[in-house]
Amino acid sequence: MQTLYRAFRPDTFDKVVGQDNIVHILKNQVQTDTVRHAYLFHGTRGTGKTSCAKILARAVNCLQPKDGNPCNECENCRAILEESTMDVTEMDAASNRRIDDIRDLREKVKYLPGQLKKKVVIIDEAHMITNEGFNALLKTLEEPPAHLLFILATTEMEKIPQTIVSRCQIFTFRRIAAEDIQKNLRYVLEQVNRGAEPEALETIAYAADGAMRDALSSLEQVLSVAEGDITLRDVQTVTGRVSAAQLFALSDAVFAKNAKQALLTVQAVRAAGKESESILADLTEHFRKLILTKVTKDRRLFSGSDEQFSLYTDKSAAPDEELLLAALSHLLDTQNKLRFTDDAHTLLITAVLSLCALAKKKTLEQRIHELEEYVFVRGKPAAAIGTGPVPAKDPDPTDAVGTDPVPAKDPDPTDAVGTGPVPAEDPDPTAAVGTGPVPAEDPEPTPAPASDAGGDSITARDWEKILENIKRRSVPTYAYLHEGKWHSFANDRLTIVFPDNYEIHRNAVNKKDSRALIEEETKRLYGAPVDIQFLLDKEREDKKPVADVQDIIDYFGADHVELQ
Repeated sequence: MQTLYRAFRPDTFDKVVGQDNIVHILKNQVQTDTVRHAYLFHGTRGTGKTSCAKILARAVNCLQPKDGNPCNECENCRAILEESTMDVTEMDAASNRRIDDIRDLREKVKYLPGQLKKKVVIIDEAHMITNEGFNALLKTLEEPPAHLLFILATTEMEKIPQTIVSRCQIFTFRRIAAEDIQKNLRYVLEQVNRGAEPEALETIAYAADGAMRDALSSLEQVLSVAEGDITLRDVQTVTGRVSAAQLFALSDAVFAKNAKQALLTVQAVRAAGKESESILADLTEHFRKLILTKVTKDRRLFSGSDEQFSLYTDKSAAPDEELLLAALSHLLDTQNKLRFTDDAHTLLITAVLSLCALAKKKTLEQRIHELEEYVFVRGKPAAAIGTGPVPAKDPDPTDAVGTDPVPAKDPDPTDAVGTGPVPAEDPDPTAAVGTGPVPAEDPEPTPAPASDAGGDSITARDWEKILENIKRRSVPTYAYLHEGKWHSFANDRLTIVFPDNYEIHRNAVNKKDSRALIEEETKRLYGAPVDIQFLLDKEREDKKPVADVQDIIDYFGADHVELQ
């Protein structure tokens, strides 16, 4: 009984999977009788190079070709299929690579064909021919007789001398898409009256890495052990693939920074018979799918079922893109190291622990966010260079600029002025004397009482709401502004007072852009434009120092002042 990949080898160009451009050109050349004298087919294993070479050999000799395809029924086609003709030579260069082998080949092909239209020479693994052998082949390949067709197939084109390459028409066979492989596997299963779960075929197609021959070999192996329809478990048991549930359990442990759980998951997977190399390969593909769905969310770029795509999309939402990219890069590096070690298990354990360590590292965006929160919310902005440390919230009562401190324990009895009104709100006992009289008939307006909402006034509670809105729009502006305190609101004027040592903050919020933002948010809450003034504590009207005695006498008149 033939193996599946031989039993289902394509016998016409139309049955070749995944190489549409190549078969289209070859069919046209057969139909128009423009077949070249030498071809070079190159590409990875199992992509159809030898199959196309055999089909082309029959097509150029077919007595009744159909749209560029061989009929496979005429005398010539049957002779080639049954390998009963001497006019078609298939040579494996891996075992016939020496100069003597090439000389024997040259002697055979110089004579006219005995049965077919053309003699065809198919050299598989052509890159294995020695340099001397290539030199011996060169002259025949450059000026072959009209009855001769050369077809070279190789997986390593870079080893073919350029003198040979330049004399051939080159066709590059690409890896076959996983969807095309799955479609062909379903066709094969229909022919053998078997069924399979979609996930099972998807797993086989992915493991084949673009090689149809590998996929058919794996399918045949699974068919030999499965009873009835093929399941995903059957495929995983035979091929050693790691299940999606185990992969997600492992990645979830990594994202949770739980190294112990991650190692336990690895141990459970290995206990099920999976090799460390296979676990690394599947884990790498798993993280590739995670970052693919994280970045693009494009179903066309995802090789898997719709259910898997939905699951990967959900799972990739939480982890950071920077973490996924770093994890995938680390896994790829680990796979490269497999070539230089015999202890793949230790390498796997190290890779998993490294992924957990990567998850614990904070991203640059997280570090900046935490720094901003500490500096502008929970902490204090740093003082300007050369200004010394930022003073405490309550300033020293002796900090009045330009005046000598006055001891609070020995107040001057002459500071009281008759029965005239003196502002009682937060007087400063250290105020300097001699800055001018205070008119009694024009007292400072009393601050508006606090209320729950704006409308006819802006209260201290309203100001807190404004601050929160500003914080969402500009953290730096909020950082400066929140050092000021609501003082009063009267006649559509809002007064915000800063401590004397926070002049830098007051000046910052007075700049054009910052003030425009503050006024915009204030207007949004109040419903009308508001005049905002930012003052230092020493600039408040109710903090002006008590006038000199002589100034008081001069202002009120000697008859109205009684000295005690």
